[in-house]
Amino acid sequence: MKTIGRITTAVLAVALAMALHSSQAQAQTQVPTRIIVSGASGHLSSGTCPKGTGTCFLETVTGTVQKSIGGIPSGGSITLTLNSETDNAIAAPVSGDCFPTQGSGSITSKSGRSVLSFDVQGLECNTQSGLTCLTGPLNFAITPGSGNFATASGAGTFSAESLSCLASADVQITMQGVILK
Repeated sequence: MKTIGRITTAVLAVALAMALHSSQAQAQTQVPTRIIVSGASGHLSSGTCPKGTGTCFLETVTGTVQKSIGGIPSGGSITLTLNSETDNAIAAPVSGDCFPTQGSGSITSKSGRSVLSFDVQGLECNTQSGLTCLTGPLNFAITPGSGNFATASGAGTFSAESLSCLASADVQITMQGVILK
């Protein structure tokens, strides 16, 4: 009888663990997302790439999320850092050059309680001689953030444009993809 009781208890424990795991897996919701930032400000400088592999353009951008569809409230702030490897230029399809680019960013909710973090990579192509003024579409991948986005994942496309090449607050950013949270 004790053996049957132990087996029954073990079976119930396994069933409960499987049910909990299943409900946690189902709890993650797929949210199609589009984020638009306009009028952001930025800074462009040149220096050594983070991995020490050559020369990079370092672009930093900060701004406010103007419009969002799916999971990220408008009014939050975005911070972005991109490193474009200028030593590895590739001829652009139309004119100018494209540079291998990687970076990271975050969007903080207006309340400051939730942060969506992401990595960016791809080719950044310039539209003016010697300056990187247009990116994308690059790819972004969601990395664990905090608050509502502590366990978020997902991916999509990312593009940014600055007609002044980051000399004034004219940076336009669009992110489109899916967030699992």
